[in-house]
Amino acid sequence: MVAEAEELIGRYEAFVALTRQMLAAARASEWERLISLGHDRDLVLDIIKQLDATIRLDSTTNGRKAKLIEENLALDTETCKLVESWMADLKSAMHSNLQEQRLLKQYGAD
Repeated sequence: MVAEAEELIGRYEAFVALTRQMLAAARASEWERLISLGHDRDLVLDIIKQLDATIRLDSTTNGRKAKLIEENLALDTETCKLVESWMADLKSAMHSNLQEQRLLKQYGAD
């Protein structure tokens, strides 16, 4: 049972590592990479769900799991803030472009 618990914790560690990479991608504005890493992380999450349903953890290992979840949530929160900021910038740029197109249509180009 110890080996199973370590496998589960290893999956949580892999999950957090992918979330950390996602944050790095967001910081670098590498949006395609962020999406790809998100897909990879989803696959790890599916495995975690299966293992979590069948493996009982002792209190020490459960504490490790809780710390990994907390770390993941903090990383994910920071990533979400960066994505939201990028989305706001994109929306602003699109609105500005739409305004320019309306003006060109209304007044024509020289």
